Amino acid sequence: MFDHNMRYLQVSDLRFSDYGADNSKVLGRSQYELFSGISNRWKEMHRRGLNGETLRVDEDRWDREDGTNWIRWGIRRWWNLGELPGGLAMLAIELEQIKNRARGRSGPRSKRATRNKTDISCTA
Repeated sequence: MFDHNMRYLQVSDLRFSDYGADNSKVLGRSQYELFSGISNRWKEMHRRGLNGETLRVDEDRWDREDGTNWIRWGIRRWWNLGELPGGLAMLAIELEQIKNRARGRSGPRSKRATRNKTDISCTA
């Protein structure tokens, strides 16, 4: 969950533990500061979401330094108590975890997916 300047307000423990980061060091920091190489495509998705579009992709390729992941994601603007736009909520699910679980494979990632099927975060 981000504020209107794309600073982290809330993030799941699992999301950043995947990348070896501590949540307490993420909150209040900008998505663009933490992921300096974020693509223009994602910046455009964030801009569109902040402008009120609800966006979703059921299977999207995410190329990272450590390989390619396939994710399902959605972005939606949230509102504060004053009924003004507050920022973005983003949901991202790594499809590899779901596919491995369906195939009956075990492992830390598939077990973790069983514990927490949804994960609020932003992907780069």
